[in-house]
Amino acid sequence: MLGATTAAAFAAQAAPAKKMIGIQIGAVSFVDEGVEPVLDILQTRAHVNTLFIAAFTYGRGIAGRQIPGQPLPDHGKQQYDTDTFHGGSYAAVHPRFYSNTSLRNIRAPDLGSFDVFEAVLPAAKKRGLKSIAWFEDVFRPDIPGVQELQEKDLHGRNANTLCFNNPGYRSAAAGSRRNPSFRRFCGFTRARSHRIAGGIAFALPPPDGPGKSGGA
Repeated sequence: MLGATTAAAFAAQAAPAKKMIGIQIGAVSFVDEGVEPVLDILQTRAHVNTLFIAAFTYGRGIAGRQIPGQPLPDHGKQQYDTDTFHGGSYAAVHPRFYSNTSLRNIRAPDLGSFDVFEAVLPAAKKRGLKSIAWFEDVFRPDIPGVQELQEKDLHGRNANTLCFNNPGYRSAAAGSRRNPSFRRFCGFTRARSHRIAGGIAFALPPPDGPGKSGGA
């Protein structure tokens, strides 16, 4: 019996890791088509097991509907959002986590009070999906308080990019990943962060709880 148990344990360790099948997705998809229908499509048609959720951005790279000038997809609202897209945080902003930064008014007004974490994370967890929060490092020049955090060019002029070494920017980034929805639906207090092209991805633990493998 012991030998069989040991053999089974070694076999389990030798089994290849489950491959990630991920998709980048913005909050507007869930608003337009509904959380459960979207997850149904992703799992049944594409066998997706990982969501890269566009949680924060002011750019069109990972959020919003189809880019103007490109053909609309065969599902969702058949209209562009050029007149309504603004960007920002698509999850609730908790002021207590932004007390040490000038970047406070960052809630995206595009989708009203819709909170992508509150709406999607519990449903994804029930289905065994891993969720990774994607914070894109793209900002608008008209955000209140952003000028204090912008980089300077060689002529001393403000750039559109923010300085990663600025304590105010680092505090704002930390505040974004302290969202209570992380702890409520994913059972952890700290996220593993990864610098990626075009932003920072925060990996949420898989549905089997904290302490397991969770990373991009």
